[in-house]
Amino acid sequence: MTDLHPCGAVGDIPPRTCLLLQALLASRDGPLPLAPTLALTIALLDELEGDGVIAVDWRVRPQTREGPWALRWRLSPDVAAIDALPDWLGARLHSAPLMPMLPALCLPLWQALIVAEATAFHARRLRRCGWDPDAAADVADVADRLPTPLAVMQWRRCSRAALMQASAIGPTRWPHEARREVAYQALLRHASVVIVSPPPRRRPAATPPPTTALARLLVALLGLEDRYFRAPPTPEALGPPFHLDRALRRCSTHSRT
Repeated sequence: MTDLHPCGAVGDIPPRTCLLLQALLASRDGPLPLAPTLALTIALLDELEGDGVIAVDWRVRPQTREGPWALRWRLSPDVAAIDALPDWLGARLHSAPLMPMLPALCLPLWQALIVAEATAFHARRLRRCGWDPDAAADVADVADRLPTPLAVMQWRRCSRAALMQASAIGPTRWPHEARREVAYQALLRHASVVIVSPPPRRRPAATPPPTTALARLLVALLGLEDRYFRAPPTPEALGPPFHLDRALRRCSTHSRT
């Protein structure tokens, strides 16, 4: 584990690590998972462990918290002032050096969350169709092949249309790999069309808040609101300057509940 200076070490943790740790703490005692998928959750926990702020355990120890998917983690002993972390995060984000970095800091996390949201949704649709939900991992490959990212709602449209088409072409009696390839090609085709299509003209229905701790933290920090689901995760979608005072109060309150 990476060594940190005792107690005062919180100030030495990089900003991205602080954001991830803030989200992990918010998910610790509440019903929200850290991220939409097991794969992204493990990747984020591995990152935090590599930064020396947590250890990921496979057996129960004192002070160990258990989250979704039965993943267990504990804070590094060196992060002794953890109750002050939300306040430190607020002060750090208000600091002049970090303010211009906030979009660059949050945008990659938003992009990763969108792909994970799409993967989780596609897995649910696959189960409903009686197909192997592991094929939802193909969403990440499709995302890598697109010239620009899609929004969550665009991914959902693609998933529904692709599986409807794939179910008609590849019946359940086909071998798994053949059906998976049909579904993959249909998803890629629909995503390529959606990315150049104009948005729907009808007024969109309201969307519920995100169901993961990291997503809610980013929504509060960036003031995304419905844009988390409806806008592609690009710099242009971040909009006007952030209302940091209000957002940070919301994040701090949520992390303590």
